[in-house]
Amino acid sequence: MTQPLTILLVLLPCLLSACTFGEGPELDLPESSETLANVTTAANTQLVNTQTDSVSTVEPSADPTGVANTSATVEASTSSETDSTETDSTGTNGSSSQTNDSQTEAIGEPHIVRIPSTDSANAPQIDGSAINYIDGTGLLDGEWRFAAQSTASSEPLDIDNRMFGDASLQGAVRHHWAAMHDAVYLYLLIVSDDAGVHYQDTGEVRKPWKDDSIEIYIDGNNSQLDSYDGVDDFHMTINLQSSTGVANSSFGDAATILQSDASATLPSDLNFSIGLQQGPNARGLRGRKDIYEVRIKLSELKITLEQPFGIEIQINDDDNGGTRDTKWGWHHPSGTDSNNDYTWQNPSVMGRAVLVR
Repeated sequence: MTQPLTILLVLLPCLLSACTFGEGPELDLPESSETLANVTTAANTQLVNTQTDSVSTVEPSADPTGVANTSATVEASTSSETDSTETDSTGTNGSSSQTNDSQTEAIGEPHIVRIPSTDSANAPQIDGSAINYIDGTGLLDGEWRFAAQSTASSEPLDIDNRMFGDASLQGAVRHHWAAMHDAVYLYLLIVSDDAGVHYQDTGEVRKPWKDDSIEIYIDGNNSQLDSYDGVDDFHMTINLQSSTGVANSSFGDAATILQSDASATLPSDLNFSIGLQQGPNARGLRGRKDIYEVRIKLSELKITLEQPFGIEIQINDDDNGGTRDTKWGWHHPSGTDSNNDYTWQNPSVMGRAVLVR
């Protein structure tokens, strides 16, 4: 088990006017107001003010398993471009719920992901430990065996839509994700087929997507708005490594998770661990895959049991240093150039899932 160490999480918002469309959000700082990380960790937590570099420390109880930890919650300011939201006639902030009929219809969609429940005693440990496929299959074994691995119409949850980048990888690699819940937390597993080629070299903290990383998108109430509501529409980026050769982990040293400026404030009860080449064996001689294990408090995502929510998983692949070479999406449509990258601006592009009892 990883020893709990000091964790550094930097929340750097994106001024949309400064973003280059198609490259992903340039996580930039507002000219005024303080911006702090929203943090959960089992280690002593340093909260760094990105405007002044001042540091304060909180000491939650140590709990490397993430089963019961104390959260340090810090408010984050937003830039003027994104701090306004529309109000509907009921006074609901920006993310008005759909009618019961439309929610029921969404649950019956053939492409929806029906995420099964488990009990807390059998929930996955967020530790990045090795996992394998069931012999002769592409299905996960071990603690992830009973997770959702396909849609309601039996389509595998493959992250195989090449949004842009290296065409030679299409069909040669298999990225995929899985999920389960215990009515308290959402558990996500992302499996990245990268042949052990890992880069964390750009040093641009405002552009974490340039290096190997994943992007997780959540629309907690399935409002399907065409812009982020700042309430329950989330966009987070988790790098594969915290530094060269060091697996990123919320229980580790200098771990980083970043939210875009458009995103609602990330949940305070959020843990993750990466396993470098701890995933199942890849095709051919590519070696073992990488895994990202993530656990997020459902109430902070504003997800309700048996009600649909939006979700999207994307992978940034950097194979030679510098910026990313290829981007993959689960629900996002395939494309050929970097203009084909919409979810970070438009949450309605997400797919759908529902937690079943």
